[in-house]
Amino acid sequence: MKPALIMFFALGITGGLVAGSPQAPNRSIEQKQSADTVGLAQNIEGSWEGLLSVAGTKLRLLLKISRGPDATLKAIIDSLDQPNGNNLQVDSIVLQNGALHFETRAIYVVYDGALSKDRSEIVGTFNQGGNAFPLIFRKHGAAQSTATTQRGSVQLKPCNDPSLTGDALCGKYEVYENRSTRSGRKILLNLILLPAASAKPAPDALFYLAGGPGAAATAYASEGFMTGLLRRKFAPVALISRRLQI
Repeated sequence: MKPALIMFFALGITGGLVAGSPQAPNRSIEQKQSADTVGLAQNIEGSWEGLLSVAGTKLRLLLKISRGPDATLKAIIDSLDQPNGNNLQVDSIVLQNGALHFETRAIYVVYDGALSKDRSEIVGTFNQGGNAFPLIFRKHGAAQSTATTQRGSVQLKPCNDPSLTGDALCGKYEVYENRSTRSGRKILLNLILLPAASAKPAPDALFYLAGGPGAAATAYASEGFMTGLLRRKFAPVALISRRLQI
């Protein structure tokens, strides 16, 4: 088996990715960067760490980006948890207006992401063989915030979770187990707040509740629909677990 195909077959086994037709690569993409993106290209050089979750299996990825003298971007990917998964060649990579696109054709991979304002992370979607997975790359060595934020009576701090964006906030909220009597035993609830990316978000957060008795909505914080459709459009999203998950 060729090393370049390791990631594809491993993901195919764990996540059922062998079904369906492979996504056709866009061969018309030019690698040459325009003059107004050279500054961004300089910022994007280096190593970027990502955690890809497929059917309960987590794979650590390392994206290494360099730039040639003609401003052309080049990259390789290391799949750190898979044998012979290092130095997977990226065939084409383009950064334009803060949007990053790269393709690794041998394993049918296409990635599209957006560089954050502070240029410390790339938030996007990893596509392989027609299957899409949310994937965040973080600049290796970027400092993680530990600053606390007070929202009403709740104290929040950065989640610093590799599957969530850097602006996600985590905390715990104490409530009475019996809300009617407001006395007796108290329980702690896990809370995750995903700030809206909109310049003018709605003033009130959207609370997302998971179905099923006792299900924790916090488990859905890293889902693609949550990081994309809901919170990026109009309002922050709050997710609460029914009980503290140990």
